[in-house]
Amino acid sequence: MAIEEILDEIENLVAAGSRVPLSNKKVIQEDALIRLVDDARRALPQELQEALRVMKDKEKILEDARKEGEKLKEQARVYAVRLVEEHAIVKQAEKRAEEINEEARRAAHEMEMSMANYADNVLDHVEGNLQKALQVVQQAHADFRQKYSQK
Repeated sequence: MAIEEILDEIENLVAAGSRVPLSNKKVIQEDALIRLVDDARRALPQELQEALRVMKDKEKILEDARKEGEKLKEQARVYAVRLVEEHAIVKQAEKRAEEINEEARRAAHEMEMSMANYADNVLDHVEGNLQKALQVVQQAHADFRQKYSQK
């Protein structure tokens, strides 16, 4: 179960709880809350693994882009060597090789920025979900303490 679904269930559990008369407190099913908190603990490592997988994929994509850039650069160099007798063609080939290299660097940089942004968004999402879960648990714990410290 995804962390968002677990948080929704915790929220529903709290919303469905019985109100304590003359207070803003609710009585909730303790075993259901404990089960959902345990589910959240199990789900978080999965979401963190997904974030790590995204970071690993980013590295592979960047490495592939670097290799492609090197391949294009080598192809341009071989082409330039074949045409070394004609000065204008050599100059043109060198310019094109630099353009290709710059395009590869720019594409790799754009991919890196895109993947970093995606990973940052995933981590922000996970962090937000963790904060929500912690708030729910802290509120439930505070309600529990308050309920049983009054008796």
